[in-house]
Amino acid sequence: MYDIKNLQGQLGHHIILGFSKFKTLGHFLSLEKMGRHHSKLTKLKPDVIEDISRTSGFSEKEVAVLYKGFLKDCPRGQLSIQQLKRIYGNFFPYGDSSKFSEHVFRAMDTNCDGVIDFREFITAFSVTSKGRIEQKLRWIFDIYDVDGNGLVSWDEMLQIVSALYTMIGSGVPLPDDEATPEQRTEKIFHQMEKNRSSQLTLSEFIDSAKNDPSVVKILQCDSIANG
Repeated sequence: MYDIKNLQGQLGHHIILGFSKFKTLGHFLSLEKMGRHHSKLTKLKPDVIEDISRTSGFSEKEVAVLYKGFLKDCPRGQLSIQQLKRIYGNFFPYGDSSKFSEHVFRAMDTNCDGVIDFREFITAFSVTSKGRIEQKLRWIFDIYDVDGNGLVSWDEMLQIVSALYTMIGSGVPLPDDEATPEQRTEKIFHQMEKNRSSQLTLSEFIDSAKNDPSVVKILQCDSIANG
């Protein structure tokens, strides 16, 4: 039986979730320094606030306040891929976070329209900050599932791990068996009892992480950043 509190804690500080370094929505957005223009958008309608509150777990008051902050920093009511890249770049100045940012953006842009609106942003923020273990693991899985076919292949896992290594940059000491993206990917698949020709389903991914918390540690890039 896994330690649910320990696993929840690991996931709660998971950089790959996209927001582990950002304590509040305002903190995340303020990194972009976008709040210099007046928004033509108005308050959300009560029924919309109620619906977002119900699905996100934030109170209606919190939703209203968060939306106001979102508009201050994103006057058009949308967060672009370029803005997200700059935000990540501010947190990882010694590497290139552009590719990893693209993967996070893909997972957040659930309707695939090329921008992140408030509902998409709050949904991701809710999952990563207060979601259940299964919800957080599904979010991680969606980032690794590059082609969106419901399976994670060796090549897809390698793409994300490579993006993580590039984002962190050089000069960070790593264990001998995680010195390269290929080695780390090999380690992840080994922990999940898979080989290079295998593909991970969502249920396999979740079960492996829940039954062996060490899987979460090697999936996340906290351990890369901390050495």
